[in-house]
Amino acid sequence: MILDHVGTHRVIQRFIDAIALAYCYRGGAYCALEQYEKAVEDCSRAIELDPNFASAYDYRGAAYCALEQYEKAIEDCSRAIGLDPDYASAYNNRGAAYCALEQYERAIEDCSRAIELDPDYASSAKVYNNRGVAYCALEQYERAIEDCNRAIELDPYYDKAYYNRGAAYFALEQYERGMRILIRQSSWIQIMLRLIIIVTMLMKS
Repeated sequence: MILDHVGTHRVIQRFIDAIALAYCYRGGAYCALEQYEKAVEDCSRAIELDPNFASAYDYRGAAYCALEQYEKAIEDCSRAIGLDPDYASAYNNRGAAYCALEQYERAIEDCSRAIELDPDYASSAKVYNNRGVAYCALEQYERAIEDCNRAIELDPYYDKAYYNRGAAYFALEQYERGMRILIRQSSWIQIMLRLIIIVTMLMKS
């Protein structure tokens, strides 16, 4: 069968799309393995092949966030949201970047949007924990505890949620409950280190 010009173009485009998809998925796998530089590299290749690939921007944004390149993370996640306004993961990752930059109101807004779009998606525990961190920073401790509780329900082994809930209890001067949570989840060395962090946070507030 002889392909016309349009048919040939479609075949080539499908081939390019398949390569972009492969780079994106490998980038996501590198992200899961915490090999963030490789994730950025693969997602960048996917974006070069398909500049409108929302998932590639989201994965790269998550990798940038893990690399503490928060402005780049926000830029990529915003691009993903521009391409797909209902992309819950991109809101979650952008919320985490905003939280790291101490832009807590924006972090809460993005995390809330992620939860609204998909309350049960795979990263929900992280979304609730991220929002809990933002609430804690804004001294809305009851809301922080509520979100951390939800994160723990979704992932009982999510150590960060226990730590953040403990910090909120300490801030509310519920020291016994906070200490009990830290002991349950940590070694004694970790407990001491976390107590130092919590005390430092409380002294600054």
